Amino acid sequence: MIAETYRVGQEKFGRPTHARFLLEPGELPRALSALEILHDDEPSPERGPFTSRIVARRG
Repeated sequence: MIAETYRVGQEKFGRPTHARFLLEPGELPRALSALEILHDDEPSPERGPFTSRIVARRG
């Protein structure tokens, strides 16, 4: 599985802005903890976008 989504902090720079659509830091790997996490990344850019990325597979 490869996924990239927005996380808290993105609302300061653009859409999405609703908290319902923004993940908390560490939320994506926790949500996929049943999978083998091959890579996850949450860069902290100065000007957005605030994203969470993950590569995982069934273990």
